[in-house]
Amino acid sequence: MEDLQARNKKDFQKGYLAWKQQYMLRLIRRIDLRIAGFCSVGVSIIGMIVHLLVLLQVIPFSWINGGNTTSFEAQLPISIVSILVLILLALLALIGSKIIPVKLNTFLTVLLVVVLIVKIPYDLVECLLQFMGTPFERSFLGIVLFIGFLADSRIAVEKRFTITFTKKNASDTEQVKAQE
Repeated sequence: MEDLQARNKKDFQKGYLAWKQQYMLRLIRRIDLRIAGFCSVGVSIIGMIVHLLVLLQVIPFSWINGGNTTSFEAQLPISIVSILVLILLALLALIGSKIIPVKLNTFLTVLLVVVLIVKIPYDLVECLLQFMGTPFERSFLGIVLFIGFLADSRIAVEKRFTITFTKKNASDTEQVKAQE
């Protein structure tokens, strides 16, 4: 009897978790895809502007990267690489949100989906690190990156294609022959 109760409890928990996951997906999908794309690009542009201001020495380099950078010379390659990565991510957001309509083959579509899905936990960790960083990061960049996290999550859960698996066996072949 106890085994049956434990099994029923596990089945209930699995059903509840599946319902909760579906609820969260429906909630995220309520965000308009194009608005999410523009938000994601906007967050990338803000990040590029911040790094550009650091390169131009308008704002101190100690305000970003949690204040861990020891000198401007050490911050220089970090900011340059960050700007290049942000340009690439903005382009992926534009393609993923269908603002730039690009016809992709199946391989490139799967690659885009994988990159977007892998980016979600990275965005969440980055957002949390911003809230633990310098006062500038906590007050401004943390909020901006949280908006970017929501926008990137919406772009990543877009239904791009469906994969169907069919099993061909002798009875299917017989049915096809019988219909002809």
